[in-house]
Amino acid sequence: MRSVCILIICLAFMIAGCGGGGGGSSTPSATYDGAVTVTTDSSGRADIVSSSLGVSYEILAVDGSGNPVSGVTVVYSEADGKSIIFIKDGTGTYDDVILIGTPTELSAAAPRFLSKVYAKSAGYNLGVTLQNRVSSAVGFTSNAYDLHKVYMSAGTGTGWATDCYTTSELITELQGMSTSKEAVISFSGTLADTDLQYLKLAGLWFSNSGFSTAMQTRLKAVYGLDDATLALANFQMTCYEPTSGALYEGGIGTICKITKSTSSCSSSGTNNAPVISGSPTTYQKTGSYSFTPSATDADSDSLTYSIANKPGWATFSTSTGALTGTATAGIYEGITINVSDGTDIDSLTFDLTIVTWALTKTGQTSCWDSAGTLLSAAECLVSGQDGSYQMGSDPSFTRDNTTGIVTDNLNGLMWQDTAASATSDWSGAPDVCEALNTSTYGGYTDWRLPTLDELESIVDFGQDSPAINTLFQNTSSGNYWSSNAYVVNTDNAWYVNFNYGLTIANIKISGNFVRCVRSGQ
Repeated sequence: MRSVCILIICLAFMIAGCGGGGGGSSTPSATYDGAVTVTTDSSGRADIVSSSLGVSYEILAVDGSGNPVSGVTVVYSEADGKSIIFIKDGTGTYDDVILIGTPTELSAAAPRFLSKVYAKSAGYNLGVTLQNRVSSAVGFTSNAYDLHKVYMSAGTGTGWATDCYTTSELITELQGMSTSKEAVISFSGTLADTDLQYLKLAGLWFSNSGFSTAMQTRLKAVYGLDDATLALANFQMTCYEPTSGALYEGGIGTICKITKSTSSCSSSGTNNAPVISGSPTTYQKTGSYSFTPSATDADSDSLTYSIANKPGWATFSTSTGALTGTATAGIYEGITINVSDGTDIDSLTFDLTIVTWALTKTGQTSCWDSAGTLLSAAECLVSGQDGSYQMGSDPSFTRDNTTGIVTDNLNGLMWQDTAASATSDWSGAPDVCEALNTSTYGGYTDWRLPTLDELESIVDFGQDSPAINTLFQNTSSGNYWSSNAYVVNTDNAWYVNFNYGLTIANIKISGNFVRCVRSGQ
């Protein structure tokens, strides 16, 4: 990837119109209605009124010595709630000026002089100092405020097209964009001299003989180049054509972003690496699995995909990057999907846990009548009770006595089985598991509060006080929080009572025990 310096060039046809002017000896004024134009009087002043923004401006134009400048044109328009004030001198004596911003921003950017001669009026008073134009900067001005933000803020339009240019190719391309209309150029970058960041360019200067010299002068100043390094410089230009906004009525105008690069515009170009993204499912039950990543490439190169550590049950598409199949239980680590544009590669890596939520036997093997009397085996067989059906798989647990971790081999879960902690309310329950992560309990840092399904999966209805598999050696005959809230009343949450194996919802501020779990063996 290149190291870049951003140059934003906004080419827009300025919209000019005529509004009502003042009469008699009053300051020339205009009322905004789409676009208006007014000329400064002998005192260097002109008034603009905008009913749409509910503001009025008195603009005072002076030269570098503070003397009023009469006869300069002020064009006013609006976009995105901001005022756009374009001041131009038809004689060519002074640089053009563009101010863009809210009334408050403009007052800060162009404060009125404190002078007895120029008394402030009501509304917003802007003081604009016109600089003498020099031949090396034909058509340029350094007075613009937040120009690129206004032009880029609309975000509507069509088309992005990228190419690579040398300095001479860049200038030729710019000259071909407009030959008669006015346009705006805004530099953006880290510059010691902030006056270099913004400038105004009249469209007629695109084809003027002085344009090439002026642009080269500006590029050298912006990027700290000399003649030799400018000759070697290369630029990537991306252009955008807006279709809405006050300055782009009729779809006229172009915004171009130019990126200076240390790479050359060789036949291989300056490649932009592809970018792959997506959020694959990383934990689910056995069954159908599908994930297709997204990938983008700024150069619109043809993309191909590859994969590392593909699960044996899965199929993979090298054209779309889709990973699909009927997943079987297991822990699949380091699955990596790569996308390549033929030059560079980007990768997406994830782990996948597939659990078998097999229906396990409840652990209850006996049957009772309504009075609680134990039934015989023959009576139990026809009783319709769970003790006669014995549906599901036999539970499969193993215990690590060193760590106190019990592993559910069917569902791929690992359970904390240390001494029961002090009780906690529901909101504080996850903190108990986070404490295990902090201490790297068992060597893991992904302990969490179990779901209700997970918590119910370790109940053994053949036991009581506690009703849990005997490999769990540290279980209180009390209530244990799940991570599930009770949707009927969100003040409550579900828990499992391990005295009898009951599942109940209770108020979240109750104090219950916490048993943490992690996904994976």
